[in-house]
Amino acid sequence: MDIETRQPAAHVFVVLLHKAQDQLAAYSAAAVRAGVDEALVKVAAVQATAVIELARAAVELARRDPTLDADQVLLAVLPGEETRP
Repeated sequence: MDIETRQPAAHVFVVLLHKAQDQLAAYSAAAVRAGVDEALVKVAAVQATAVIELARAAVELARRDPTLDADQVLLAVLPGEETRP
């Protein structure tokens, strides 16, 4: 008899969200240290906000419909996509 055991873990999209947030913080700090124009840092922050919003939407969709695979979730939350589950 095979016994399958699982450990509780964060959803893959939550893990990716946290990784993106950590990378943004590291890149922003490095850019400021390197003397990059503050406007470029603000643009990166706006882009990161958009990525985080997409990640949150993906997590919410994955929670609502766990039968969707990752590709379906990502395609559903991308702007301009016509088909949404």
